[in-house]
Amino acid sequence: NGYSTIVARAEGDDELVEILGLRIDIPAKLLRDLLQRAKDTVRARLLAIASPRAREEISQVLNDIAQEEAAAPRRNYGIAEELVKLMKQLNELDDAAVYKFAEDGKFDEVTVALAVLNDMPIAMIERLMLGLRSDLLLIPCRSAKLNWPTVEAILRKRPLPHAIDHATLEIAQRDYRRLSLETAQRTVRFWQLHNRIEKQPITAG
Repeated sequence: NGYSTIVARAEGDDELVEILGLRIDIPAKLLRDLLQRAKDTVRARLLAIASPRAREEISQVLNDIAQEEAAAPRRNYGIAEELVKLMKQLNELDDAAVYKFAEDGKFDEVTVALAVLNDMPIAMIERLMLGLRSDLLLIPCRSAKLNWPTVEAILRKRPLPHAIDHATLEIAQRDYRRLSLETAQRTVRFWQLHNRIEKQPITAG
C-alpha cells in the first residue's frame, strides 16, 4: 500500500521519518520498520515532539527493537560455531585451543568458544568482546578456567578501535589473579538466569 512505499523511501530522509513517525494512523508493523531504519538522533527527536499517545507507542516499539538487537549476535558465527562445537565433542576445546584462536586473531572462534565453555548465548559474549570494559570479559574467561596468557591474548586481539595499553593489561592481570573461579561461575550463572550482563563492577571473592 501507500504507506509501505513511503516507509521504504524514508530511509535516509530524516524529515520524512519524523512526519511518518508522528502519524497515529500508521500501522504498527510499518512504524516498526520505520523506526528500525531511523537514526538514533531522529528517534530521540520523535520522542521529544510526539503527542503522549504517539510517544507511548514509539517508546514501546523502540524498546522491542532494542531487546531484539541485544538478543541477536551482530555477526554470523555459523562456521565458527560448527568448528568449536566439534572441538568440544572431541574434548579439544581447551585453554591451548582458545589461546591459538586468540593469537591468530580469530575473533569469531574465540567468541563462540567462550560462549560454549560457559553455556552462554553467543550474543552475550559478543557484547563483552566488543565492549570497552575489559574487567567484565575477565569473568567468562575465569569461569572457563583459562590461563592468563590466553586471557591476555584475547584482550590484546579484540577487534576494538584502539588496542589495549600496557597499564590496562597490568590492571587486568591483577584483577584476574584476584577473581576466584567460584565468583566468576556464580556471576555467569546470574547472567544466564537473567539473560543480561550486570554492569556493576564484580568484586572478587
